[in-house]
Amino acid sequence: SAAPPPPAPTEAAAPVDSTALDRVTSRLRLLLEADDMACAQVYRDHEALLNQALGPAARQMAEQIDDFAFEDALATLDTALAGRDAAGK
Repeated sequence: SAAPPPPAPTEAAAPVDSTALDRVTSRLRLLLEADDMACAQVYRDHEALLNQALGPAARQMAEQIDDFAFEDALATLDTALAGRDAAGK
């Protein structure tokens, strides 16, 4: 009998677009610092990228934004980005 086909690569294995991530997180940081509700739309527009790059921290940040806890969301973003930098991603 024929061997089963190899599993398809998962989307999580795709490299993160660092340039796009830097642009999105810089904009998000400015909006969060200004307590600007537009941060929610920026997050939603780039949710897939943020989830791919930041993992569970992205979902935590989304909940904080939904609760208008912009200062907490900014701290979550900074911590997640520092973790990525430390991991050399």
